[in-house]
Amino acid sequence: MKQTSETSIPSRKNLFYDAFISFAGIIIGFTTISICVGLLSNIENESSSINPFFAFITYLIIPGVLIWFYKRNNNRIKLNLNFPLRDWHQYWKIILFCILLMMSSSILYGILVQILQIPWLMPPSPNDQIFFLGSGKSLFFNILIVVLWAPFNEELLFRNFLIPIISMKYRYLVASIISSILFSLMHLEPSALIPVFLLGICLAWLYKKSQSVWPCVVAHSLWNMLVIVIGFLI
Repeated sequence: MKQTSETSIPSRKNLFYDAFISFAGIIIGFTTISICVGLLSNIENESSSINPFFAFITYLIIPGVLIWFYKRNNNRIKLNLNFPLRDWHQYWKIILFCILLMMSSSILYGILVQILQIPWLMPPSPNDQIFFLGSGKSLFFNILIVVLWAPFNEELLFRNFLIPIISMKYRYLVASIISSILFSLMHLEPSALIPVFLLGICLAWLYKKSQSVWPCVVAHSLWNMLVIVIGFLI
């Protein structure tokens, strides 16, 4: 028994080390591509809209790195992509409840910021957010990325990867808070840090209730779609 515990400690440490390296690699990849795209846009005097090709490639870093991680640690942790199709009718209720939680938290946060008169903390309006989607073909492909590709990869990283890893050492609440903080920091917009953090907490709750990443992907996609629709209507 003593030998078993001694061998399991290094494996746990190696797992956390690999997880840290994986997350750091994703952040470095995101940052590098973002800087390169920004420099190219400035040189060529292009518009500030998102380039759908570079956005797709950037998010491709997440599954690429995670495949490496899970293959390397296959004997210690498994990639959980179970699709609960049989129980899907039960998940719609908690998905809709999660979206209501996200709406409520965003509205209450906006009201609180206005009461406190802190303009730099005011979250960006939906109209401001759709400005970066561009027009024409870029608009179409960017909507696909924002509604489908980005939510899938972000939930794969922050809920399906980070929460189980952190939960090995800390309680689920702590893991939810840490993953939500990292989730908000990755969006690189000071005024959106707190709203995105609250969004992350709601999605972490949904992940806990459903025990699957797919309801989180659906809720995240519906939320992004809702923001886009509101942005076009106002």
